[in-house]
Amino acid sequence: MKRSHLFLEFSDAVAVNDTEVALVFVDRNRSELSYSRGELLENAGSYARYFSEKGVRPGDVVALAHRHNFELLSVFWACIQAGALPVVLPYVDAFPRASYSALLERLLPACSARWLSMPADMEPFSPRVEPEIGLLA
Repeated sequence: MKRSHLFLEFSDAVAVNDTEVALVFVDRNRSELSYSRGELLENAGSYARYFSEKGVRPGDVVALAHRHNFELLSVFWACIQAGALPVVLPYVDAFPRASYSALLERLLPACSARWLSMPADMEPFSPRVEPEIGLLA
């Protein structure tokens, strides 16, 4: 797997200090969740290997339909690591569930996505589009 320049910069920073906090999320209850550079790189690496096994190639557009949290940033970095182009989509919680598939059916061709990454519990909302795209759940 060829590593992109942006990914090399990040992984070099991790090599210097992988325990340094890279991300802090604040939830609705104002609780903070912190993640280190090493945690992000390890999680992204797992996703990147999974994406590669599924057939994602450098230059592929991968649409990301994930909650806006650590998982989203992990799959975003996985795309960068794999040389793919991540496109962050609105998450289902922002829309009525009944219309989410229809929304994705319009958005995916518009962003030229070849792949759709979404949590496994969201598979019932995966759209039917032509040409068919790969589902990374």
